[in-house]
Amino acid sequence: MTRDDILQSVKRFLDVLDPQRRFEDRERALRAALDGLALAYHSAEAPFDGTTHSDAPWAEANALRAGLAVLFPDLGLYNEVLNIVAPVGELEPGVGDALDDLTDIAVDMHRFLHQWETTGEEAALWHFRFSFETHWGRHLRGLQLYLHERAC
Repeated sequence: MTRDDILQSVKRFLDVLDPQRRFEDRERALRAALDGLALAYHSAEAPFDGTTHSDAPWAEANALRAGLAVLFPDLGLYNEVLNIVAPVGELEPGVGDALDDLTDIAVDMHRFLHQWETTGEEAALWHFRFSFETHWGRHLRGLQLYLHERAC
């Protein structure tokens, strides 16, 4: 996957969240867009060049979440396991929030686009990969499992 493919994966994801865009099945489009982001992660290779992350100007998280709730009114809470690598029998149950997952991923993808445009591809790709490993990747995987179960 090229750098442009990664950029296009992020844009496709954000398109699904755009209330002006029409989809026959927005939730199905979201599942495909999340798959695209997961694949993009594997190709997002860039050395850290010391450039700090430039936060994008974006809507307040609660307002963003409220807008996503309108687009995806059926998304809700789901069961998840915290500390999934604990020994079997010692797993800690938790509660996931699909709208929170979607909001957090959206914020990180807006930041990626902002960084791409302001500090360049290298910094954006490094932060894309780093933020997947430290933040939005867990949200993505939880949301993917939740959406998978809803679709089956």
